[in-house]
Amino acid sequence: MEELFLRVPDEGDEAAVMEYRAEYLAHGDEPNGMSNLGGVERYADFLAHFRAYARKECCPPGFVPGTQYLAVRESDGRVVGMLNFRHELNPRLLETGGHAGYSVRP
Repeated sequence: MEELFLRVPDEGDEAAVMEYRAEYLAHGDEPNGMSNLGGVERYADFLAHFRAYARKECCPPGFVPGTQYLAVRESDGRVVGMLNFRHELNPRLLETGGHAGYSVRP
């Protein structure tokens, strides 16, 4: 079994994350757990989005703070998934969604 580790994305992950994004969107799946990666064209916008949403005071109404992680395969450093762990829940997330949003590379 392959070992995975989680880590917060940073500026050095642009190529790997944007490759993940392209493959994911080409596959046509719903982009869950990706902190709006599916809705941005620039990696810098993705970084700014998830960093802002880590702080409750920066979240717009209806959103909750969370921490974004990459799931990285230890053997080769490939991004194989993304997870967003929500620090709290709102009424909608209590019904559907819960504390974790995630995507797995197609």
